[in-house]
Amino acid sequence: MVEKNLNIKTVIFLVIIIFVLGMGATLMYYGISKIAHVQNYDVRIETGEPKYIGFNADPTLDFGILPISGGSVKKELLITNEYDMPIAINIRVSGDVVPFIQITDNDFILNPKESRKIKVGAHIPSDFGKIAVFTGNLKVSFLRT
Repeated sequence: MVEKNLNIKTVIFLVIIIFVLGMGATLMYYGISKIAHVQNYDVRIETGEPKYIGFNADPTLDFGILPISGGSVKKELLITNEYDMPIAINIRVSGDVVPFIQITDNDFILNPKESRKIKVGAHIPSDFGKIAVFTGNLKVSFLRT
């Protein structure tokens, strides 16, 4: 009977130890992780023969319709470090919009409460000549330094 109680106590003790070690490892992983925050923006460019001139004021990066004979448009993103530590900013574009997107500033450090305006431009070359829609994603990563 003493052996059975000892085995149950040992099993319970081992389960508690494994749980505590697992929680500790999880906390260490997230504490060491460099990623503080990621902000994603949908990106869209359409080429065609625009019949009107307008602008899009929503928070997405929808550049509207650019002429098939070439054209450019720019938007601004305000990036602010709301953390109490310096943050490295990394901006990446993916999708079929990549060849048409330019970013004025990338891979920089923002101090606490500092902001920076980034210009994101869409450019269609003058010899493009076709109607199309391009979409993608712009990802702003806030990394611990």
